[in-house]
Amino acid sequence: MNILIVYLGRKGGGAHYTYELVNELSKKTNVSLLVSKQAENIKSYESLNISLNTINTFNGMFSFILSSFKLPFIKNKIKKIILDEKIDIVISTMTHVWNGFIFTPNFMMKIPYILTIHDAVPHSGEGNFILNLLNNKDIKNANAYIALTEHVKNQFINIYGDKKDICILPLGSFNFKSGEIKSWCGVRPLRILFFGRIHEYKGIDLLLDSMIILQEKYDLELSIYGQGDLSDYVDKIDVIKKINIENRWIGDSEVGDILQAHDVCVIPYKDASQSGVIPVAQSAGLPTIVNPVDGLIEQIEKDKTSLVTDRVDSVSLALSIEKIIKNPELVNKLSIGSLEYASRKLSWVPIVNKLITYSKETLNSSDRS
Repeated sequence: MNILIVYLGRKGGGAHYTYELVNELSKKTNVSLLVSKQAENIKSYESLNISLNTINTFNGMFSFILSSFKLPFIKNKIKKIILDEKIDIVISTMTHVWNGFIFTPNFMMKIPYILTIHDAVPHSGEGNFILNLLNNKDIKNANAYIALTEHVKNQFINIYGDKKDICILPLGSFNFKSGEIKSWCGVRPLRILFFGRIHEYKGIDLLLDSMIILQEKYDLELSIYGQGDLSDYVDKIDVIKKINIENRWIGDSEVGDILQAHDVCVIPYKDASQSGVIPVAQSAGLPTIVNPVDGLIEQIEKDKTSLVTDRVDSVSLALSIEKIIKNPELVNKLSIGSLEYASRKLSWVPIVNKLITYSKETLNSSDRS
């Protein structure tokens, strides 16, 4: 079976997901990869033992407009790849604004197209009519689907109907640095990390409010690493005594050291399909605190890898952080649990085995129809 994996994004979690998936997949079957020439991790793709194909996409609105006029030529290039490499099935690891115009039923020549759904419903504060329209076009073109959590699968079925063929493939580990068992003695400040892009749904306000509550009684430090608009949170940030902010895109080479420098990672999301930060933290042995949000609780084991707040609010989050402050041994316990969970649940081997089986089933189903 010859598989073409497609990822046209340039950076972020989708790029790491694609790399890890293809890296393991290439050990078991024939894999070709189609990515953006502008991908930030293009060097890591080049290190893989696969057929690597690139196309020019864009890196801003102006280049997006110019590049979109070249779509007919890009489609011809992709069709040549499919024919020359005798591709049996195409798998997109994430939706892209161009996908819906490229991988149409006529273009695919009866070759099955599997689409990975990261979010079935837009996050709070992220609604975009045009983007949703383009994503829906991509979804309608696909023959089968991959969801990363049961929560996303259920949302997808509620919107598009239960006749859709959906396979759940959880996120695997992202190893930016070898995991290590952490400990915190309670003498120095507890070092708390928020990591990832800044969005309304990620609950930065809840985390800041919890810090304001706790800093009156305890010595603790907060670090925020991620790109995005923090202007709505300036008033809260200004009253936090110990805070470090790196409000920028964080390069891959920095991630391991950032995780290593902290005692706990807080995922204060108000809603979520899943979080790529959770497996990153687990693989590093970094304990996590999460809100009781459907997509997140599928990725953790309560009181083994993570503490789960009682509710999605700042008081509950403060109480969970306080639990660690009052019980420093929890850092060590949750760190050990996270590393054990990563070795048991986050291996890409079973994930890829399941993907191969699902691809064969999709291919056979397509042949019968």
